[in-house]
Amino acid sequence: MVDSPGYGFTRAPLRAKKKFRKMIFQHVARSTRLLKIYLVINGHIGLKSTDIEMLEQLDRFKKPIQIVLTKVDKISLKEGLMRILAKTSLETLKYKSVRPTIIFTSTEYGIGIK
Repeated sequence: MVDSPGYGFTRAPLRAKKKFRKMIFQHVARSTRLLKIYLVINGHIGLKSTDIEMLEQLDRFKKPIQIVLTKVDKISLKEGLMRILAKTSLETLKYKSVRPTIIFTSTEYGIGIK
């Protein structure tokens, strides 16, 4: 498993970001051992445009994509976990490679962490 730096958050020059993304896609395309892609999304923020762009690119490789929502402890009851789950599910439905189940994690409460 590789936890790459945030493709949407990395503070780097645009040229470096493009090179990094190219490396990610080359690895996904060439790897015979890669069985599943875990796309880590900040649950407190939800899907951003950079996440959608990444999903669009990764979906073409036809490898299973598992969405992981982190920081669910930061989601207030007002915002509602169910609302964020529903929104994320709806936004990812069109991608055939995305698994229907979303994994939730919280380091504060130990949810989804072994």
